[in-house]
Amino acid sequence: MDNAVLLQPEPQSAAVARAWIREQLTSMGHPELVDSAQLATSELVTNAVLHARTRITVAVRDEGNEILIEVADASANRLAPPREAGAEGALTTVGNGLHIIGALARRWGVRERGGGKTVWFVPSSPDEEVPAAPRFPPDLLDRVGYDDVDTVHVIVQDAPVRLLWETRFRVRDLRREMTLLTLQAGSPGDVPNRIVDLADRVEKVHAAVITADETFERAVAAGQETVTLHYRVPRSAGPACAQLADLLEEADEFCRSAQLLTLAAPAAERALRDWFLGEFARQAHDSPPTSWEYPATP
Repeated sequence: MDNAVLLQPEPQSAAVARAWIREQLTSMGHPELVDSAQLATSELVTNAVLHARTRITVAVRDEGNEILIEVADASANRLAPPREAGAEGALTTVGNGLHIIGALARRWGVRERGGGKTVWFVPSSPDEEVPAAPRFPPDLLDRVGYDDVDTVHVIVQDAPVRLLWETRFRVRDLRREMTLLTLQAGSPGDVPNRIVDLADRVEKVHAAVITADETFERAVAAGQETVTLHYRVPRSAGPACAQLADLLEEADEFCRSAQLLTLAAPAAERALRDWFLGEFARQAHDSPPTSWEYPATP
């Protein structure tokens, strides 16, 4: 048995997909899969809204011994999986919520067909041990090359792992919320023009703070207190990071005034954010790295 729903490329489609998935899995007798399936489907639908901008089809298929969920769009744009550069200064970016899918699915993959693509996954139940997320096939990787670009080796020294993890996720949530709001601009409900403009500027300079790398991910998994990270980035990332720090401070003002759902960053996160981005800005001008120090409490 399989069922499908057709969604429009609108911000509210993620909520519609979550409700539909819950209804389908409950009626099929698989309530234990609802939580993981809802979260993974929501991530994929949100990404299709943000990047594909076409109608989206969500399907649930009963394969007998497992449930298969598919999220398809009609865009020829390829997915942006984690990117890798050489061993020194490896640079990866978390793209399209695919790390979340890998953490929630027993198996998953991508099919490119005609002018569009389908991401499929088999949701896991809470008591299952999910394997590490598989890598994308080589032909889907969009590798980043810096051969013809002036680059700088940035060292982020003694970063606090837990606080950096929380900071990155808050920035990710903020960026996603603002990007979704831009899709509603000009429609009933009037998104303030200042937020639309700010979202556009954040998107253009989102740079290093929302990147991740294998060293950081291993540090999180191991429960380390601090980690030193290495990045090889274009020298132009320095000014962009300085600008991003200012833009995120402006975004916090919208959060504090409740014009955005994302909570404003607490003082420790703001300090870490400024230090982290400041290291890119400083080292782009060949200044030496500085270690993180928690700000003195008043």
